[in-house]
Amino acid sequence: MFGIRRPLRHLVWKLGLAESQVRQLADILARLKTARSQVRVDREASTNDIAQAFGSEGFDEERAVAALDRRKASSGAQEDVVLEALRRLHEILDEDQRAEFAYLPRSGHLEL
Repeated sequence: MFGIRRPLRHLVWKLGLAESQVRQLADILARLKTARSQVRVDREASTNDIAQAFGSEGFDEERAVAALDRRKASSGAQEDVVLEALRRLHEILDEDQRAEFAYLPRSGHLEL
């Protein structure tokens, strides 16, 4: 995706956020970005392990299973971060802002 600044500016404009909301939203977006980066690192590592498991003379099923398990755990952790972000967003937004935010994923302007 992209860094924090672009989505933050867009959401500040689209939702009409107050300064206190902007600070909280910046923190939420930073945590999401970190979680997404960690998933990317874990996926690359698991891809390497899968390639090594396949590239050996005999298929190393234990290594492949461990790599896929690590990938699943990383994705699950990212989903937990997204859920917490949604919870926090719901708390900091007022009713009108929540309605506007709810529209964004449906319209394709925001990816969750």
